[in-house]
Amino acid sequence: MIDLSYSAVCRSLGLHDQIAGFQSQWDRAAEEFHVDGDWLPTPQVAADYCNWIGMDEKISSSVVEGARLLRTQPPLVMLAWQYYWAMSIRPLPPIPWVHLPAVLGLAGRMFQVVVVLSGIPRYRHEHSQRGIPGEVTRDNLAVIELWMRNYFARFGEWGLERGSWIKEHLSGRLVRLGRLEFGISKYEFSFTILKQRGGGRQVLALADSGMHFREDGRFYNAQGTNPSEGGWKAQLQIGDQFITGHPVVDPNVVSRLPLSLEKSEWEIVLEAGDPVLDVHIPAQGKLGPASCDEAFARALMFFPKYYPEHAFKAFTCGSWLVDPQFTQLMPGSNMAAFAHRFHHMPHGVANDDQAYELGLGGRRPLNELPRDTSLRRTLVEHLEKGGHWWYTNGVVLREEVSVDPSQIHRLQGF
Repeated sequence: MIDLSYSAVCRSLGLHDQIAGFQSQWDRAAEEFHVDGDWLPTPQVAADYCNWIGMDEKISSSVVEGARLLRTQPPLVMLAWQYYWAMSIRPLPPIPWVHLPAVLGLAGRMFQVVVVLSGIPRYRHEHSQRGIPGEVTRDNLAVIELWMRNYFARFGEWGLERGSWIKEHLSGRLVRLGRLEFGISKYEFSFTILKQRGGGRQVLALADSGMHFREDGRFYNAQGTNPSEGGWKAQLQIGDQFITGHPVVDPNVVSRLPLSLEKSEWEIVLEAGDPVLDVHIPAQGKLGPASCDEAFARALMFFPKYYPEHAFKAFTCGSWLVDPQFTQLMPGSNMAAFAHRFHHMPHGVANDDQAYELGLGGRRPLNELPRDTSLRRTLVEHLEKGGHWWYTNGVVLREEVSVDPSQIHRLQGF
């Protein structure tokens, strides 16, 4: 009899603490394990799923072969079961999505794909229970091929290492509607959002208490800095008559001089823990304003109908694509139009890592960075001038989605 205990599987697959998050559940899940159960996609079932998703044939053939090879290795099957068992829990527990050793070959590279496919029946059922249209259910999983192509571009062979992201689609917490993805979430930015009463459009962000800033008003560890001393911490005070705090006065700068606002004239419209929809941008196609308009409009109709329990107050987006510098450096571009939709505020670890990794293909000497598109030329030229790109947080209130961004009052760049 094959030993499929936690320690034995770790030894067999060359893993150590990479899957330690499964250790506490391992024995309970193993009690329900069926090595020949229909939970694990056979090659034929894997082919059917790939065809249903609309996956390119040359990619799906690798998936099918990977599914066949995986089934010949009991330790891999047991590990796949541990993922399948964990993904049945609602809300989803933290799941350690492991990158398997290269020695496992195609079975290892396709492991996360097969695990994701194993969750499709449950995913279909949950969408069906909510009455979600079948085309939305199917289109959601186009993300599998997207990330497999990303893997191929990086490593020259088919595989997947973004199961941690795709599981959010499978759990029903992330839905693709046209050009954009929308995630069911809670507001977690370190700023409280206020709006003028009486129909005014002015919106302000005040830093939450305890947020640590440098003397220049940027977050203490912006661009990887970590001063040994100095700086200042924000204080937000909400009294009976006044709200006093440190406002955002530039997209990535917070004023050390506090601002006091009368509660009779201002109201808090977004604070920590409030329900929001988190916007994500799949790396696929142009980010045209019309397609984004359509996606936001669909979200305004979709979530109240199919997820009425999530009464979201705003759309949020944390990304390098929200950096408002695009509006100055690429005026009239799709990038500028997207960034301009949002009220901007700094991110706690604001840096230009995403601009390098997602925009330029990784960090290299400036003279080696690609300049083959207008976007890449802009990114590199700004860096050459000593500038930075900032991972930035953005918010657009639910009622602001259909408002022309130029008509929303922004205080000194906010």
